[in-house]
Amino acid sequence: MKIRYQTGIVTLVQFVIGATFGFANNVYSSVAGCTGHGSDCVSNTLASLALIILTAIWFAFVAALGYIAQDRRSRRLARFLMLAESTTVVVALIDAKNYQNILSLIISLIDLSLALWVLLLAYRLSKANGGRVIITPRKRQRRHPT
Repeated sequence: MKIRYQTGIVTLVQFVIGATFGFANNVYSSVAGCTGHGSDCVSNTLASLALIILTAIWFAFVAALGYIAQDRRSRRLARFLMLAESTTVVVALIDAKNYQNILSLIISLIDLSLALWVLLLAYRLSKANGGRVIITPRKRQRRHPT
């Protein structure tokens, strides 16, 4: 499988990892909030549930956009995917800077690396201008007879 140009598969991986780790982080946050003294457990759980749903919807949108951009090989869709992934990069950087626990820092760094990977693939897809994404071959150096 040629992962170096398949934005659809990489965005699907990003969806699965982002939704799974986002769920785990928010469940951890809810449990930690409910065991603390003087905190409102119900509102924290509802906020975490809303964040889980929004995260899953966002990554599902990005995955669908990645598949459509790959399938149509559209320069416009690839640029739109780059914009969406840039948003994901900014949010991951903010989350990494303001992490609450080591789990959220690791999840933010994973999200950041996946978003940068998809951003690179979308850039290469937009540069292909509707054609195949290829790696430019290196020029062969001729050996000089001596």
